[in-house]
Amino acid sequence: MKKLSFAIALLFMTTLVSAQTEGKAGKQKKSKTVEQTAPPATVQIEFETQIIDFGNIQKTNSSEPVETVFRFKNADKMPIKLTSVRATCGCTVPEWTKDPILPGATGEIRVKYNNTHIEGTFSKSITVVAEVDFDKQIEANQKEAEELQKKLEANPKKAKAIQKKLEKNKETLEELNRKKATTTLSLTIKGNVVNTQPAHDHSDPNHTH
Repeated sequence: MKKLSFAIALLFMTTLVSAQTEGKAGKQKKSKTVEQTAPPATVQIEFETQIIDFGNIQKTNSSEPVETVFRFKNADKMPIKLTSVRATCGCTVPEWTKDPILPGATGEIRVKYNNTHIEGTFSKSITVVAEVDFDKQIEANQKEAEELQKKLEANPKKAKAIQKKLEKNKETLEELNRKKATTTLSLTIKGNVVNTQPAHDHSDPNHTH
């Protein structure tokens, strides 16, 4: 009888320990899930095309550039701006819309290719970085912080209320910086420089053999 009671008690203790271990493991798994961060936000920008093919280009002697335009639309709910547009080499020169683009509005990137004096195929990439434009909100936030700081220095008796506004101002600035979504994408121009003009005959027509 004693042996049976001991076995039952041992079984109960084993079950209890196992349940506690599973409970801890479950909490650990849950905490890991909570710690996972959301994927970074991206800018919603739509290009008509990201690849433009010039086809065959007549070779020139003076590197006369050929030009094309990439057009895009701001499909985001916030104003956006292009913060960087860089080509892979100096023979490709981009010019782009510098001002912020409002939601639903369009912009463009004009690209010139200069190496038209070199025969053969080419493919050049342009890297574009776009971000949500919070510059005006951030500027207004910083201006408000400066005004509050002046009030704090001029009205020490109201320090508590002003300090509370400064803390709220700081939280707003941090939130704006967190919302600054950025997107990087690639555009491509390509083509083939050819010489379709007949070679000049430098022989003397009056020369007789």
